[in-house]
Parts: sequence; C-alpha cells; structure tokens
Amino acid sequence: MIRNVQRIVFFIFAVLFFSTANAEIYTSMGSLKDGEYYPVFGDVVNLRTGPSVKNDSIGKLTAGTKIQIVSKSEVKFTQNNYSDYWYQVKSSISGKDVSGYVWGGAISKAYIVKDFDGDKKLDMLLFGITNCDEEMFKWAEARLVKNGKIVSLLKFRIEDFNESEEADKSEFVYSISAELFSQKINSFSFLKLESFYEACDYPGFFYLFATDGKSLHKVANDTFSSGEGGGVKLNVSFEKAKLVLKRTVYENEFPESGDAVVKTIEEKTEKFKYDGKTFVKEQ
Repeated sequence: MIRNVQRIVFFIFAVLFFSTANAEIYTSMGSLKDGEYYPVFGDVVNLRTGPSVKNDSIGKLTAGTKIQIVSKSEVKFTQNNYSDYWYQVKSSISGKDVSGYVWGGAISKAYIVKDFDGDKKLDMLLFGITNCDEEMFKWAEARLVKNGKIVSLLKFRIEDFNESEEADKSEFVYSISAELFSQKINSFSFLKLESFYEACDYPGFFYLFATDGKSLHKVANDTFSSGEGGGVKLNVSFEKAKLVLKRTVYENEFPESGDAVVKTIEEKTEKFKYDGKTFVKEQ
C-alpha cells in the first residue's frame, strides 16, 4: 500500500440523496451547504452564541438532532488534532426555535435513517471524523442513534491525502456512495460505503457494516481502484446465511481495432457468517 497516496478525507463527500430498502440515505459535501439540514454527530453538543468554545452555550443538542446551516464562519477549531470550521445554524430545543454556532466536527456529513430493529421507530446511523492520531491518520466513527442517544459505535481508521498540495488548497474532492442491502442475516442489515477520489488511478475505500438496530459490526474493509489500464472491483452478494465478498483484479486491453477488452487477472472470494456474537470470515 502506498501510504501517502492511499489517504482520504472521509467527510468530503459528493451529494447523494435517495431511498433504498425504505431507508433515507444522505451524504454531503464536506463544506456544508447553506440552507441544508444535517444531524448532530456528537453525543451532546453545545449550541453557542459565537464561533468559539469561549462563547456561552444557548442550549444542548443531542445526537441526531437536525440543524439547518445558515453560514460557514472563517474560524476553525481544532480538537483531538482534527480541525473544522464553525457553522451558524438554526435548530429547535424543547420546541423553541433557536440560532447559534456549532463546530463542524460535531456535525454528521453522512447518515442513514431506517427502522433497523422493527420497533416501528426510526433509527439513525451517523458517520463522522473523531480525531487524528500522531501519524495524522484520521479516525472515523459509525454511531447508531436511538431516541437521541448513541447506543452503539464503531471506530475505524480513514487514510488521508493531507500531505498533498491539493489537500492544502482544499480542492481534493472525494465522493462516497452508500448502499443498504435488502437481504438480512440473523436480523442484521448490511451497509456498503465506498469512498473515492473523482479521478482515475486513485484508490477507493470500501467498508461493509452490519447492524440489527442494537449493535454495530464491521464485517470487512478493502481498497478498490479504476483507471485506463485496469483496476480492482469489489462485489457483495448473499448465499443462504452467508455474505459473500468477491474481489476481482482486472486489466483493460486495447486492440488496434474494436472495443476495449476487460481481462480478469485474479479473483478472490471471501465468505462471512454470524457466529452468535459478530460476523467472522469463513476459513
């Protein structure tokens, strides 16, 4: 793995909003759009009178609370080695309309809304950055929220292009696509996230999560790529009570005449099953 190349900024997303399997899936640009609504990512977040932790708190916003972006300030705040802007927002606290400032690191830029456990109440899956480590790798969390409380979370490392000149100019745009599968195993639903740079030959990152509305599990993760010369494809399918992940390495051949030909170089299939506690790879 080429470490300096295979680094991504998780929260810089292309806009995607659709419904699949009776779920609402939303991902957004890292620079949040004025007028759009986003959920609070933090457990309990202060709504402040100004863009600083020194400003007074107007009230508390719980996880999953929708806030509307009014504007982005020019001020950044750093916490746990991770920096983001402050945003002026509108929301509601105890039925009262309020306006104030929230730090961008406390706002979820990607989320899914669905009744995962069948209790006829909507659950939320929130995704966001939590910190950067000493090597400046960003760490993200998936958080399962019920009734404004985080009931389960899953932490995973995201790699980042933060050493590139493009990243310094804030022009490095990544996209994320999300898919929620209709198939279930032992009451678990499966979510696929794919994040990638919008250009050929750069690696993308693949994550497969499972939730039953009570807990979260990471089933698998991998990298994929595409380019003129070829790349790596990942495909998810289901086989009875097993989840199947197929990894294909391919090349594109260009004959002097005719269309390009895709040639498979290598294929690997892994199967995952539920062992009563989590999902494990079948040996």
